[in-house]
Amino acid sequence: MKIASVLILFLLAGAFSPVRSQSPVSAVVTLPQTSEAGKSFTAHVILKKGDASGIGRFQQTWPAGFFISELENADAIFSYSGNQLQFLWVDLPIASEINLSYTVQVPSDYQGTTDITNQFYYLLNNRQEEVLFPSNPLTITPDSETAPQVATPPVPQKTVPVEAASESVYFSIQLSAFSKPVDKTTIAKEFNLKPEVVREEQHNGLIKYITGRYKSVQEAKKAVAENKAMTGNVFITGYKDNVRIELEEAIHLSTKH
Repeated sequence: MKIASVLILFLLAGAFSPVRSQSPVSAVVTLPQTSEAGKSFTAHVILKKGDASGIGRFQQTWPAGFFISELENADAIFSYSGNQLQFLWVDLPIASEINLSYTVQVPSDYQGTTDITNQFYYLLNNRQEEVLFPSNPLTITPDSETAPQVATPPVPQKTVPVEAASESVYFSIQLSAFSKPVDKTTIAKEFNLKPEVVREEQHNGLIKYITGRYKSVQEAKKAVAENKAMTGNVFITGYKDNVRIELEEAIHLSTKH
C-alpha cells in the first residue's frame, strides 16, 4: 500500500541523518516569552510550506510535565508524547500556508527558562527533508495568584463506543495526564463519559487517563468529533500488544496487510 510504504520511510528516518533542506519552507511560531507556573496559554503556528506535498510533520520539543491539547490542526493527526508535540499529515494540505494552534498547560512546579525547538519534516524524492526553524525562548515564573474555581452544571454522561482492535494494534483517546492519581469519576464527568470506560496508565513519568479502543486512527478521530467535550482537549494514542508506541508506527502497522 502506498500510504504504508511512505510512512515506513518516515519511521526509518531515525536510522540515518535527514537531509537539511534548502527549500523556501518557513514558519511563524507565536508563543509568549513569559508565563506563570500552573497557568495555560495558546500558541499559534503559521507554516509556509511552499510546494511541499505528501506526508509531512511539524514537531516541537517541550520540557517534561507540560500538557498540550490541540485547537486547530489543519487536518493533521495531533499527538503529544515523550515531550514531543507533533502534527502529522499523511497528505499535506494544498494551501501554501497551514495554520495550527494549541493550548499549553504549564505544570505548577516548573520554573526557569527553556527553548522550544521547531522542526518540519517532509519527503522529497523518497528522502526525508528536515527544516530547522528558530527556537522560541520561554520563561516560567512562579504563580502570582490562585485561579478561582468555576462550578459547572452536571451534564448527561455517555459511553464512548469501543471498537475491536485489528490484531494487536489499536488506537485510544488520551483525556488527561497528571503527576498524581485523580479520581476517574472526575475525569469521566469532564468529558461526559461513564467512569467504567476510563482507564489509567503510567507513561513517561505521568499518570494518564485513556478511553476507547479503535482499530483505525480514523475511527478514533470520529469518536472525538462526536463528543463536543473532547474537541480540542484530547489526542489520539497508538498501541501494540497493549503497550503504547509512537503514533506514526501504529498508523503504519495498522495499514499493513
